[in-house]
Amino acid sequence: MSRSFAGHDFSETQTVLQLTRSESGPSLPAMSEHLSGMCHSGSPGPELEQLQGIIMTRGFRISSSVSIGRVWHKHKAIQPITLIKCTSFCGNKNIDVNGLQDNYYSESCPTAESKIQEAVNTELDKNLKLAAGIIRMQFHDCFVEGCDASVLLDGNNTEKHAPVNEHLTGYEVIDAAKAAVEAVCPGVVSCADIIAYAARDSTLKLNGTGWVVQGGRKDGTVSCADTAEAELPPPTFAVTQLIDSFSKKGLSKRQMVILSGSHTVGVGHCDKFIERLYNFSATNSTDPSLNATYAEQLKQECPQNTFNTTIEIFMDTITPGEFDSNYYKGLTQQKGLFTSDQSLFEDRRTRRIVKSLINERRFDSQFGQAMRALAAVEVKTQGEIRSDCRKVNS
Repeated sequence: MSRSFAGHDFSETQTVLQLTRSESGPSLPAMSEHLSGMCHSGSPGPELEQLQGIIMTRGFRISSSVSIGRVWHKHKAIQPITLIKCTSFCGNKNIDVNGLQDNYYSESCPTAESKIQEAVNTELDKNLKLAAGIIRMQFHDCFVEGCDASVLLDGNNTEKHAPVNEHLTGYEVIDAAKAAVEAVCPGVVSCADIIAYAARDSTLKLNGTGWVVQGGRKDGTVSCADTAEAELPPPTFAVTQLIDSFSKKGLSKRQMVILSGSHTVGVGHCDKFIERLYNFSATNSTDPSLNATYAEQLKQECPQNTFNTTIEIFMDTITPGEFDSNYYKGLTQQKGLFTSDQSLFEDRRTRRIVKSLINERRFDSQFGQAMRALAAVEVKTQGEIRSDCRKVNS
C-alpha cells in the first residue's frame, strides 16, 4: 500500500516513533496513549500529516530518516521519553532524475545516518558554533562544482583557501563523521553525502526542524579557489544579482529567500559590511536602509579605521544563535547585517516572501524543502568515494 504526502510517496512499513522532549517540557502519557490507539486501531496506520498535526499542537516537530521517524522538541536539552512501534508510512527509495534517493544507504550501510549524527553531535557538543558553519558549508560546496565535497579538498589553491571561504568552519566535524562511517562501512558513504546529512543534523542541534536527506552523490576531484570566488554570491549583492545567481543553479527566487534564513544562526565580520557604515554613497555615508540605532551599535563594534576582522557579529539580533524565523523579523526592522540580507525586504519582488516566512511553522517546513533542492545542485552520480575527505583517492 502506498500514499503520497508532501510530494513523497509512502509505503506501509513498520517504523518506530521516538518521542523526545526537554526535561522541563510537557508530559505525554495522553499523547502516547493516543498514538498507540492509532497504531492498533486496525486502520492502515496514521498518515504523517495527521501525526504531525497531533505532535505540532503539543509543541513538537517530526522528521523522518531511514526507517525511524524522530519527533523533536525545539529545546536545547532533548531526551527520549518513550518508544511507540506501529504501522506508519515511511519514504520509499524513489530515485530522482539526478540519481539521488531517500534512504540511500538503507541496504549498503544501514547505520550510516545514525553514525554521522552521533559524530556530528559529539563534535558540536565541544563547540556548538561549528553547527552554523556546517550549514553554511553545504551552500558553499553546492554552489561551486555542485554538491561534490570539493570545498573539503586541501591544497594551495583549492576552494577552502578562497577569500570567500576565509571564515568557513566545521571541517573537523566532517572528518569525524567520515571516520565514523568508514569504521563500519569502508568506501561506501561519500563525503558529499556526509556534508548534506551533517547540515541537517546541525540544524537539529540548533533547535531547528529536520528533513529527509537524499544520498547518492559522488565526490569531486577538482577544487579551485578562483571558481569559488566567481560562483559564490558576495554579501554586497542586491536582489537582482541574487536571483540571477540562484537561478543559474536551478533554484527559485523563493528558495533563495528561504535559504537566506540560515543566517538566523550566522555571523558576519566587519570587513564584509564596513562600507554600509562609513562609505555607502556620495550622498549617504551610512546606508539609509540600515536601522539608525543598529548602525551606531555596529560602528561601536567596527570602528572605521581600526576594526578587527576576527570579531563576529550575529546576523539575527533578536534570538542570536537560535534556529528560528526571527532573521526575517529583523529584516522588517531594517537590521539586516549585509546588503544581500536587507535588500530582500527592501525589494518589492521579495518583500512579501520575507513577511510570509516570519511564520515559524512555515519557515521550518519550507527550509528543509529548500535544503533538499540545494543539496541536489549539479550532483555527480559518477565518480569516486574518497577515503579521506581532504584529498582525492590515489
